[in-house]
Amino acid sequence: MSQEINKDTFNKRKEISDYEKGLIVGGALQDVSLTAISEKTGIPLTTVHRTVKRWKQNGTALTVKRKGRQAILGERDLGHLKNEIKKNPKTTLGELTIAMRNVIGNYVSKNTVRKGIRKIEMSSCHAVIDPMLSEVPKNK
Repeated sequence: MSQEINKDTFNKRKEISDYEKGLIVGGALQDVSLTAISEKTGIPLTTVHRTVKRWKQNGTALTVKRKGRQAILGERDLGHLKNEIKKNPKTTLGELTIAMRNVIGNYVSKNTVRKGIRKIEMSSCHAVIDPMLSEVPKNK
């Protein structure tokens, strides 16, 4: 059973299929070098190395299922958010949300954008008018 992740949503990473894992293990059983396996299958060398190592340690090439839901805003999306805020610091949350929807290509809620702003450690400060104080402040 394949555990591929849709490329259009969430992160750009994808897991290799069980068939591809079988090709890697089969090549390792035939004493083919990891570089040759990588070149023949078109799978990155580090992925081939990790798959063979997992197979030797656990006896299976299958990966453990990822835990939890993947974040909607990835690292690149957070970078876009930061750049958008730097371009126009007086942008409203609604305008930022619309801009992020265009960048990501998926629906993003205002709360998701709020969480993203917190994650990149940016905040907004509101201008406050100082109260007029008399010479002696009144104690309550």
